[in-house]
Amino acid sequence: MGGSKIQPADSQKPPFWIMNRVDRQLQVSPYHLDESTFPAYREKLNEYQPIYFTGYGHALYNLAQFYNQHGGRKYVPKAIFIDSEGVPAHYHDVIEEGFGTKCYENYGIGEIGAIAVQTQNKNYHVLECHSNAKML
Repeated sequence: MGGSKIQPADSQKPPFWIMNRVDRQLQVSPYHLDESTFPAYREKLNEYQPIYFTGYGHALYNLAQFYNQHGGRKYVPKAIFIDSEGVPAHYHDVIEEGFGTKCYENYGIGEIGAIAVQTQNKNYHVLECHSNAKML
């Protein structure tokens, strides 16, 4: 649920996703998710059965809230990865409840890629092969 522009912003008719066959990724639009479109998202994600899920924190939070309210999730990813934005701590609780798994935050820059990832104890591990980090 990243920045992929799948459909015009005012569209309310699926599909709100595209398949990236090269990387074996289902790219899902965060811009169309609301109460009326959630059933289509749920149906497609249940069909696809994602092993891992990554995206904007606010979009994952919104999707998790819909799952918490309406149920119907038929998959449990191994982990959820929040990228592109930091989120308040309570978002993690809602996302983990909605998806039934742990979530972690990535830290990076679009031009470079991932710089650090959260570990299971919620500390960050710097990916030294990608960047040099200076701690102040």
